[in-house]
Amino acid sequence: MIDLMHFVQSHESAGVQMADMVAYLLHRARLTTTERHPDDLASRRRMLEVIDFNTHTYRMVWP
Repeated sequence: MIDLMHFVQSHESAGVQMADMVAYLLHRARLTTTERHPDDLASRRRMLEVIDFNTHTYRMVWP
């Protein structure tokens, strides 16, 4: 696939905001191990489950 790079401020695009949020959550999940508050851990776990459920890779059969 060949595509063009497109730079935009995140407040101008809901898709870019979503990508920023996913990148932030994945980064925190991988690098942050000091969070001890149960509400923080539970909310992050729920958001990561949604991301994982909706992430399709080339190894997965898709309709």
